[in-house]
Amino acid sequence: MSLLRKSLILLLMCVAFAASAQITQHSFSLNEAVVFALENNKMLKTSGKDIEVANKQRWQAISAGLPQISASLDYTTMFNYKLEIMGMPISMKDQSNIAGNLQQLIFSGQYIQGILLSNLSKQISEQAYAMTELDIKENVANAYYLTLITEESKSIVELNLKDLEIVLEHTQSMYEVGMAEITDVDQLRVTVSQLKNALSTLKNTISLNYNLLRFHLGVDAGDEIVLTDNLDYFLGQQLYTLLMDESFDVLNNIQYQIMETQEKLSQKNVGMQKWAFAPSIVGVYSYTEKFLKPELDMSPNQMLNFTMSIPVLSSWDRMSKVGQAKIELEKTQLNKELLEDQLYLQENQLRSDLQNAIDNYLLQKENVEVAQRVFQNYKNKYEYGILSSLELTQANSNYLTAQTNYLESAMALLQAQLKLQKLFNTL
Repeated sequence: MSLLRKSLILLLMCVAFAASAQITQHSFSLNEAVVFALENNKMLKTSGKDIEVANKQRWQAISAGLPQISASLDYTTMFNYKLEIMGMPISMKDQSNIAGNLQQLIFSGQYIQGILLSNLSKQISEQAYAMTELDIKENVANAYYLTLITEESKSIVELNLKDLEIVLEHTQSMYEVGMAEITDVDQLRVTVSQLKNALSTLKNTISLNYNLLRFHLGVDAGDEIVLTDNLDYFLGQQLYTLLMDESFDVLNNIQYQIMETQEKLSQKNVGMQKWAFAPSIVGVYSYTEKFLKPELDMSPNQMLNFTMSIPVLSSWDRMSKVGQAKIELEKTQLNKELLEDQLYLQENQLRSDLQNAIDNYLLQKENVEVAQRVFQNYKNKYEYGILSSLELTQANSNYLTAQTNYLESAMALLQAQLKLQKLFNTL
């Protein structure tokens, strides 16, 4: 082998090794996938930033009532100007001062209400974060279930394809010795081709489902994901039976909690607008160190000042703001009542959907067992030559349809279960 060829092979091996080394494998149960998503999902991280912003805004509101300190340095020259007083010239000297100023808000009703408003705004941000968490849990679970469903569909089609390929091979042999018709071979060959095409479609769908799961988890597109839970595990838990017996407490619903906080926010806003009629008191202490001062200096170095601002007339501006705040409060209260009605209506609908999903799932589960027995029986009869290929392919089609209906009913059941859990805030 030439040196150039050896070098190329070594280079290709290094590239392949480097590419494989960059691929990370993740193994997840559903619970592990949810925990991972809550730590890495980019949408949730963005929602977390909203909490940080709300916290900064809260401290901004608080800081308005904390001591405010400022300092200044000045220099003034009169260009040796002389002022005559009673015929006596007085030279105006240059002046230079350094001053410190301390200002403290002593009382303001609007300031107190503003802090309470900022606290509630931060609480709404935290509740919105919790709602985003709930959405992510639902999305991860849905993607996890969907991936398991398509994997199960792929396994069923692969097994069915393997069986029919054996039957096709057997029929081909029978045709070659004159014991079967060419139409039997053609019929089975068409069915096998259809199954191969369905299998190819399922593989592409599985790839898309894994990409969707990667997106919700927040992992890199090239990372490999292995699901450690299986479909039978989730269906075997029969959590849906417990959900049907669970009562709904609207106070646990995240949407309702946010609306309650919004109502408190509107109430505090009314209070803040009312406090606009009250006086506010500010205290100011200042100290001035004079480096250059005139000969006649009558101003003291220190001063303490208290100012009470009393609103007198605002041409109905403040009254208008109070009225608007009251109307917004009434709207919020009406929206809260409307949301409560909608949530109870949604509960009834989701319970009905879940019950229908349970009934359909149990029916399809029974149907697939029957269709499987019928297909196996037809396959045995076909091998003994007492059944046509058309009847066999029809039985096979019925079996695959039953399997498809079963898996669709299982997915519908799990999704209906998820929606009710999300409403109950028990995900």
